[in-house]
Amino acid sequence: MNKIKIQWFLLKLLCLLLISCDNSADLNADKTGNQIKLQSLQMPKPLPKLESLEVFSYPEELNGSNPFEARFPETKTMDHRLRVKPNLEHFALKSLKYVGILKNGTEVWGLINRSDGVVSSVKKGDLLGEKGGKVIAIKETFLQLEEKILLAGTLKKEIKTMYLQPHKEIN
Repeated sequence: MNKIKIQWFLLKLLCLLLISCDNSADLNADKTGNQIKLQSLQMPKPLPKLESLEVFSYPEELNGSNPFEARFPETKTMDHRLRVKPNLEHFALKSLKYVGILKNGTEVWGLINRSDGVVSSVKKGDLLGEKGGKVIAIKETFLQLEEKILLAGTLKKEIKTMYLQPHKEIN
């Protein structure tokens, strides 16, 4: 008897499930999908025509009126004796020692040990020593400077080379 009740219950449940399965929701989804497809198939509206702007050229007789051209004020060269000298220009070249090199990609710096024990860095183009020698090359084993020396009333360029000094350990 119990077995028959269970079978009847399962049969009713199966019938209930079959009745509740209605495909009207699927039909609504298909209808909505077809509407969206039809909307996307329509051609978009053409872009509006843009009016071309009037060409304006800056008259050459009005110097400096063109905002797209750089304007540099006239620069007067300053007397090199009046400028503030960097630290390494206060020392005699003989009191400076080339002690190392730093590299970062294409950038290269030379390390200079001053007579007071401070290590400073220089790059190509920096001035060094009391005579204002310009750094022209920084290599692994040497650093080169170009000094302008006044001989017999004419300026002569003289190349000075500072070789890498070996590190001395302090015990």
